[in-house]
Amino acid sequence: MALVIPTSMMLGETKAAMAMASGAAALNGATLSRSTTIFAGDQLETLANSAVTINVSGSTVLVGANSRVHYFGDSVALHSGSMQVNTTRGMKLQTDSVTVEPNKEAAKYRVDRSTDAVYIAALTGELRVDNGGEVAVLPPGGNLTLKERDDDQTASPVGGPSNKKLFVVAAGVVGGAAAIVWLTRDEKKPLSNQIP
Repeated sequence: MALVIPTSMMLGETKAAMAMASGAAALNGATLSRSTTIFAGDQLETLANSAVTINVSGSTVLVGANSRVHYFGDSVALHSGSMQVNTTRGMKLQTDSVTVEPNKEAAKYRVDRSTDAVYIAALTGELRVDNGGEVAVLPPGGNLTLKERDDDQTASPVGGPSNKKLFVVAAGVVGGAAAIVWLTRDEKKPLSNQIP
């Protein structure tokens, strides 16, 4: 007796998806075969002139060239590059500080991320965009460019430098002082190897 279980049912239970590569791509640092199953927490990377399509129940995600993403089942994290999401199940996309999701269940949208900016385009359906607590609704056909927030920085009422900048300056000062002490140390050589 054989037990037949639809693939879509198995993939939906485990937050698994099918990933199909076109060109050179990697899954968790290893070369991605043309088609493979991925699971929540897996990282995908594409090189120039390549793409990866992720199919999961109710959503299709197209990862563009030169991109790095993490798949989490009901969401994807875009670390760099571009991604297009077509969903009927509310699939959301996250960067360090920006979350994009359909305002209702269905939407098609594109997100491009550079080192300090996130560009969002609502292709069909309305989007809810949360930028570190500042929420906006993006209508179909609308687009929005946001500055990526520094997660390592606590907002300062006087607009001071970020924690990262302070760390780099402090490390430079301490390193410079250590170098000066080492270079100017007065090293007296012993008269013999017997008497220090």
